[in-house]
Amino acid sequence: MIKEKFIFLLFFFFSLAINAQEEKAFDFYSAGVRAGYSYDFGVAIYNYSEAIKIKPDYMMAYFNRGAMFIKTREFDNTIKDMQEVLTLDSTYYDAYIYLGEAYIGKSDIVQAKKMYEIVLRKIPSHKKALSGIALCFFYQYKFKESISAYDKYLSIVKEDADAFYKRGLAKFSMDDYTGSINDFSRCIDLKKDFWQAYDARAKSYRFDANLMKACEDWNTSMLLGSTEATKNIETYCNK
Repeated sequence: MIKEKFIFLLFFFFSLAINAQEEKAFDFYSAGVRAGYSYDFGVAIYNYSEAIKIKPDYMMAYFNRGAMFIKTREFDNTIKDMQEVLTLDSTYYDAYIYLGEAYIGKSDIVQAKKMYEIVLRKIPSHKKALSGIALCFFYQYKFKESISAYDKYLSIVKEDADAFYKRGLAKFSMDDYTGSINDFSRCIDLKKDFWQAYDARAKSYRFDANLMKACEDWNTSMLLGSTEATKNIETYCNK
């Protein structure tokens, strides 16, 4: 009887110790989340690392730390953390999305594309995977495929200034000036201070033989801070 009580107490105090460690790990994790929301990425990384020291299988701490490493452009560390996430749960597909971003950051477009393809095989309408693979196609100069992927993405998201801008660039690269003007216009509607879109639309107007509208866009772009627009105004408009 005494032996049974001793064993019971031993397990009781052991479970208390485990719970205390779990709580401490969670406190560090929570501090990491708060720091991340405050854009204090270094502090966030520190707190997630402390949580992992206490709880080495803390999957979400690895995931969030890997996401913070994207912000600090430590892409190799992102890759390590996301691989650890997938070791703990191979179906956590958001980890593949961050792997794709990290590989793009390392200019390894082939590997990035593979990550997005893994997700799209399982979830064909995954928004970030569609956007990511569209960007990969663009970097590979596969503009037709890039446009197709952006078409699918924008059929779901509807309003994404950056996606309209990049699809516009792809259309411009295929000499579809009307299509690129439409996309740059949609981009500008969503983000009025996007000077790059004014610059790009101006180039489309110029190639579409509408120099007056091109000069209007370059003037707007110049007011928003584009030095390239100033040069183009001098070359094409001040005559």
